[in-house]
Amino acid sequence: YNVSSVGDQGTGACNINLTTAFSAATFGVVVGTQSALALYSETFSITSSQWRQDSYNNAAVRVDPGFFMGVAFGDQA
Repeated sequence: YNVSSVGDQGTGACNINLTTAFSAATFGVVVGTQSALALYSETFSITSSQWRQDSYNNAAVRVDPGFFMGVAFGDQA
């Protein structure tokens, strides 16, 4: 819901683009992945209409997970 597109930013990285922007870039994001290789994810480059999500293995190397997942909480514009 509210995702207009997902942009591939290279191995283990994607941009989540929102259909309806938040009122500010101060919304909360909870992310995860499903993969035997990806042990953790992080978010950064948050704007009111997107965030970037990267997934890493235990050697801190970006890896492609089975899929990315996330949920965002905040006030929409």
